Amino acid sequence: MTFLLFNAGVPMIFPSLHLMVLALLPIIILEALYLYVSLNISFSDALKNMGIGNVVSTFIGIPITWLLLVIMTYLTGGGSIYQINTPLKKLAVVVVQSAWLAPYGRNLRWMIPAAGLVLLIPFFFVSWFFEYWVVSYLLENIELIASNQAVRNANLLSYALLGGYLLIRLLKESHQLSKAISNKSLKTRRKKRLKNAPLRNNQSVS
Repeated sequence: MTFLLFNAGVPMIFPSLHLMVLALLPIIILEALYLYVSLNISFSDALKNMGIGNVVSTFIGIPITWLLLVIMTYLTGGGSIYQINTPLKKLAVVVVQSAWLAPYGRNLRWMIPAAGLVLLIPFFFVSWFFEYWVVSYLLENIELIASNQAVRNANLLSYALLGGYLLIRLLKESHQLSKAISNKSLKTRRKKRLKNAPLRNNQSVS
């Protein structure tokens, strides 16, 4: 599924939540396995805690965080369309507008996974907070420091996998866009040569 809204830009909550929901069940299982091993608790308890924690963080924590980021972006003047003719400007725009990308045409194809990578940073801390809160509440017999470290490391593992997927998408979309631009440039040069060919022939005859 793509979220290319060329005239309105891209509210990144949609592609972000789309990815999070698709990966929700594997992430819950992965993080539950980590808690099961690191905290020496039953797998059913670990699955219950990570299930509740991930659902709360995905459908409450992440949307609230995204909304705050959007408000911050527009309050600081980050909602405009900027020139992205250098790598540094491209990086700056993706970071500043990571919550809601302005309409940059076909550049949105690579900007969406790039912004997704940026958003993983605040989303990681939100997930860590909510899941730790659930674990510390439901597993009262576990030391807070141990549960905090376990939840943090479990999230580091799952977010590393999400980041790897987005990085692959970013590289793929960037390569395809670069290839399309090169092909268009080549076709334009060929058309110019074909257009100028009769002129050269007439000049030669004259």
